[in-house]
Amino acid sequence: MGHPRRCLVARQRFSAEFKREAVRLLEQGDKPVTQLALELGIARNLLYKWRDALAVRASMLFVALLDARRSSRNWHSCVGTGRGCNKRTRS
Repeated sequence: MGHPRRCLVARQRFSAEFKREAVRLLEQGDKPVTQLALELGIARNLLYKWRDALAVRASMLFVALLDARRSSRNWHSCVGTGRGCNKRTRS
């Protein structure tokens, strides 16, 4: 008998732009998710995965920007004081 032959389907790759647009359409909510997925030619669960991944990346970027802003603010408060930017004071 042997093993049944399996169709090997090449894995599709989607651009970041395609994913962002798909998530935008998902969040717009004009169409049911199943219909949107069919029109885009993708599995419905991909829309949810891409939405969640985009939210995580946006959150990480936001935190990084806040950290950079805090560091910049600390640096700017030390410039021109002649003391440098370390927190210790000289005795």
